Amino acid sequence: MVTDWKLEIKDKSGGAAPLSEMNEIYSFVQPENSNQIYMCGYKWADPTQEAERAASFFKMDDDGDILYFYQWGDGTKKDTCKSITYDETKKEVVLLLEVTSSTLRPDFAKYSAYSEENSDILIVRMSESGQPRFAHNINMDIAAISFGIGGHSSFVLNSQYVFGGQSFGFKTNYQYVEADATTPTLDSYVFKYDPTNNNDCFYHNDQSSSWLRGVSTSISTSLVEEKVRDRYLFKEMNNLYLCYSSRYSGAFDLLDTFRYPKMCAYRSLNMTNGVKYYRGQNENEYVIAEESRGGQTFSLMDRGFYWKFLNGTEATGLLGRVDQFYKQGTVFIQTDAEDAVGKQRTVLRGCSRLDELLELYLYVEVVTNNYPDFVTEIQTTWTLSVGDVYEYKLPKIKDKEENDVPEVYVSEMAKQQYPPFLFFNNITNTIIFRPESIWYQGRNYYFIITVKEKNSDTVLYPYYCTVKMQGSIIDPMEYLNFTDITWEMSTIDRESKSSLVFSHPVDLQFVKDNWDSMFHVYIKNVTFKDHQTPMLLEDFNITHLSDDNMTMNFTAKFFEPYMLGLLVKKSDRLYIHFRYDLLDSYGFFKEEHAYYRQMLFGNTSEIRVWPEKCKKDQEDDVPEEELDTKYREQLYVYQRIELQFDFRNDQMFYWRQLSIKMYWYLCGIVAFQFLFLFVRNLGLLPMWTLIEYMQLCAFIPLYNFKMIPYLYDAFKPFLVSHLVLTNETFILQEMQNDYFNINYDYYWLNVAKLGQALALIIVIFFVIILVNLLVGLLYLCSNKESKFGKWIGAQLAQFKFNMYIRYYMLTYFDLTFFSVMKIVEGNDSTMTRKVATIASMVIVNLSWVIPIILIFVVCRRFEVMKIKQAKASFNTLVLKIDKQSRWRLIVPAYFFFRRFLTAGLLSMPIDNTFIFLQYVFILMSSHAYVLYLVAIKPYQSPLLNNYVLSNETFYSALIISIFIFSDATPELNIKFGAGVVLISSIFLLIFANFLMILVLAIKGKDKLKEEIKKSKLTRAEKELMEEEEEEERRQRQKREEEEFTRLPEDTTNMNHFEVTTQNTTNMTTKDGLMKSSSKKRKNKKKNKNDNDEVQEYAVGVTPDQFTGNEMSSGMNDTNGPFKEKKEKKKK
Repeated sequence: MVTDWKLEIKDKSGGAAPLSEMNEIYSFVQPENSNQIYMCGYKWADPTQEAERAASFFKMDDDGDILYFYQWGDGTKKDTCKSITYDETKKEVVLLLEVTSSTLRPDFAKYSAYSEENSDILIVRMSESGQPRFAHNINMDIAAISFGIGGHSSFVLNSQYVFGGQSFGFKTNYQYVEADATTPTLDSYVFKYDPTNNNDCFYHNDQSSSWLRGVSTSISTSLVEEKVRDRYLFKEMNNLYLCYSSRYSGAFDLLDTFRYPKMCAYRSLNMTNGVKYYRGQNENEYVIAEESRGGQTFSLMDRGFYWKFLNGTEATGLLGRVDQFYKQGTVFIQTDAEDAVGKQRTVLRGCSRLDELLELYLYVEVVTNNYPDFVTEIQTTWTLSVGDVYEYKLPKIKDKEENDVPEVYVSEMAKQQYPPFLFFNNITNTIIFRPESIWYQGRNYYFIITVKEKNSDTVLYPYYCTVKMQGSIIDPMEYLNFTDITWEMSTIDRESKSSLVFSHPVDLQFVKDNWDSMFHVYIKNVTFKDHQTPMLLEDFNITHLSDDNMTMNFTAKFFEPYMLGLLVKKSDRLYIHFRYDLLDSYGFFKEEHAYYRQMLFGNTSEIRVWPEKCKKDQEDDVPEEELDTKYREQLYVYQRIELQFDFRNDQMFYWRQLSIKMYWYLCGIVAFQFLFLFVRNLGLLPMWTLIEYMQLCAFIPLYNFKMIPYLYDAFKPFLVSHLVLTNETFILQEMQNDYFNINYDYYWLNVAKLGQALALIIVIFFVIILVNLLVGLLYLCSNKESKFGKWIGAQLAQFKFNMYIRYYMLTYFDLTFFSVMKIVEGNDSTMTRKVATIASMVIVNLSWVIPIILIFVVCRRFEVMKIKQAKASFNTLVLKIDKQSRWRLIVPAYFFFRRFLTAGLLSMPIDNTFIFLQYVFILMSSHAYVLYLVAIKPYQSPLLNNYVLSNETFYSALIISIFIFSDATPELNIKFGAGVVLISSIFLLIFANFLMILVLAIKGKDKLKEEIKKSKLTRAEKELMEEEEEEERRQRQKREEEEFTRLPEDTTNMNHFEVTTQNTTNMTTKDGLMKSSSKKRKNKKKNKNDNDEVQEYAVGVTPDQFTGNEMSSGMNDTNGPFKEKKEKKKK
């Protein structure tokens, strides 16, 4: 300390022997940037006795002048100012007085019995100018406790006054430690007092400035006797504050006592007995309720607690843990850290539900601890041969600290092979080696001998040992005959069923029970390259285990199964992937996965799984655990997923049920149309057209294209046009699972259904014959001239031959198709099959002979077909076809030609090289027919032409959309769009028929006849004008040729003649046109019935109508026109 001034302050009486007003300065402070200093201390009442004293305080400038001076106390007690500090915030001087005078102790009456032996604390706040402001008294409530203040030990922190000192015990509203009156002991403390906080913990009083002025004595500054400046007068100051250990904080060091204990804690208990713990041992339990009196205090910490060192760091983890529920509160001590060795001072601090602070101080002594050891060195290396038996007894073990029981054990060395022939007797601590197998020779084995304490897992020492086996290593991979197990997946059928076939018997039940942990099942669909993510299955069920333990049947359930197997050049594949990490590079199950060896029968050491693939991962000088698993990751089998007809799927189930119901709906539609058209006498052309296109559409799925599975069910209802009327068969049931090829299987069109349809064709044929006989008998028995007799006669006329021709046309496709398929099949193993083959050859020959005969008859009788009576027997062939041109007879010929060739193409094997001709023909034939209908317009009216054209157009759209399901389009989204077009086309076919029926119903019979007559007249006029224009063009060309051949001199002479001839020809042409028009007007009234009114279950005809004239007969009632045409052609 550097001293600027030595002051002596005289007594104000000015006696000859003056007494000093301040005998010792305990503390001083000089505010920053100030030339003034504040000091405080005390004055002896009698310097010679040094017994009673009063507290003194003054302010001095840097010249040594005293600006003001104060004293407190009456001089008969031991009042002292121990510390002074400056509050920068409030600009106040704060003094800490250690007081014993009753005038300075407001609660003196409570403990007056020990007034001279005890002291309180009085905090005085003074302004810079020396005006008293406030005072705060802190006492211990009873006389048996006294507080002392350390010299120069205070400072101000915000609104808090912090100071240190000594005390004889302490008492607060929460805690009370009474001093021993016989042998009192001072204890150090650090005190933090906040007057702004209304803390009920301490006993304290706040005093006003007026009270403070009343107990203060002010002395004049003129009494300074001597003022000497000497910086080096004093070298040191005595009686400074010195702290030492306090028993109230568990005898902790000084650093800890400055922070703890907290006197304002509701309960504060020192568990001074503490815990002694040897580093590295297992957890040591310190049950608070059993080891100390802190059980109740700990139980009150129901708002949480923490366990920390007294320096504020976390003790949990480094020193152990605290379990508040185990035995109502237990501290578990456990640490392996060397840094934890020594005395560890901790506190358990928490709060009660009433927000009361609770503290438990625990002393933990962590004692250093060493591992036990053998009393002598041990052997760690052995060299043995196969067949040797060697025993080695370990030396005794000793623990230097003798704090635990030593023990020894033998264990494996990490990443090294343990000697399987080693046995350890832990009772006698004897190691026994018995290498009896030839597989041990030439190898080195490693193990560890560990010595440790019984109650510790870390205080140990390992001895690393080696066993060297003499001889050459035998490679078991070359020495033994192994059983190698692999497996394959069978083809996945259309119901998502398949099987996994093992090469050797295995425990299939174990494989089934552990399937998910051994195998991973997934799909790589055709879009896998785009997203690189396999598709999982909706479900996977193992359905059957074979008795030979080699075959495992399963059924898979896919998400959207109808989108799988659609592409030919790309594949959707089902993978069954074996977990590659189960096997080592030799194909054996790894030791950590030895559980799965239970799937193997026999000696598992001689059974390998996929060894050829596993050994590809082997590399020289690379440990097994570091090998790459590239090839083991390919331990999978897969199969291509073909079209899936999984009716567990909602969409597939819906379409299947819809198709079954649609069988009867379409039958009802056809029956309704027949009755409606027959009763309204509107003609049956819409119904025949619907059936014909239903027949064509019904066999579209049989072409060699893969459609979305549920689209097959969309076509199935059309099979009613082929007399496949039910989804189940009632004959040939043993052939329900026989299909001509896979396309028939997809279409669910088995041989039994086709046979049942053929049987129905035969049955209906005989029914027609029977009906013919019945109608004939009715006609014979009826009055021929009556209305009923005429009607029966008209119906009987239809059996010659329209009824049979129409039925043959309806069954022509099926008869031809069935016959060709039987011939192509070529199976004549039984007499029945031989007879069927002969019948098929007959039918096939008739299938081209009969249509040729029918078309020949129609063409031969073409000129008279315009006459109603002449065409009556064959009218169904040319139903509603205009008979004015032979080009229109292509319609019946094309009918037979397309069906004959379609039946032949459908019979082609699906693996035939020319299978593509199927699509080429149906596409080109349909387009050609569309062009024909547009150009020729063969039917009698635009309505009929447009109706047939719309049906053919929609059928053509069907064909185009079907092509998208071929190999030409390898994209699923496009195929899905084609499916939408396909369904739309089917709908439009039905809708066109419905619309046609609606139009016919609205127009009625008479209006339809009128439209047909107008159409015929307009077409006849147009054709006649075209013929005459063509004749005129030929005449002009002929004249030009004759003129070119004449001599030049004749040309001039012929000019007049040519002009005359030309005028004459023009006049003749005009006259011909006028005559032709006149004839047409005259014959218009005559030709009223040339509208195919034969009883083709279409328009009713009575016998008297056979005598009527028709338009066509009217136009051709003389031979003039025919002769004129022939003469023109001859010219």
